[in-house]
Formats: sequence, structure tokens, C-alpha cells
Amino acid sequence: MFGDCSLFGWYDSMETQKYIYWQNEDMFLGYLEAYPDYWTQGATLAALEENLLDLYTELTSGTIPCVRKVAKDVGWVER
Repeated sequence: MFGDCSLFGWYDSMETQKYIYWQNEDMFLGYLEAYPDYWTQGATLAALEENLLDLYTELTSGTIPCVRKVAKDVGWVER
């Protein structure tokens, strides 16, 4: 399943991040599409979204070294 999570950043601007989630028994698990190596969970979908916001804040703060992120398409064309 896919979802959108509104993340509030610097200067009170709102940025939207896509995330992937699923329910496993009584917990919701998920990760941000741009950071697939970092998963989190919540007892409800709202709790998962809150945890994803916390995770995004940590991953983009610069305090965690060597964060892996999905690269943007660079538009290479085959010759």
C-alpha cells in the first residue's frame, strides 16, 4: 500500500513524502519511499505516520552518518 505523509519542515513549509505501509497482525509497518532501508511501526496508521515523521526528521537532520537514500532519476539516455 502507498500513502502520503505531510511533513512540516523549516519555515513552516509543508512537504509531502510518499511512504509504503502494510498491516502485520495488530501493527502497521512502513518506510518512506526515499529511505527504504529505514522502517518503523505503529499500533495505528496515525501512530505510524507520526513515527515516519520522526524518522524523516532524524534522517534529514544530518546527525545520522551515511544515510542511504533513493537517488532521483538523472535522465540518462542510451546511445
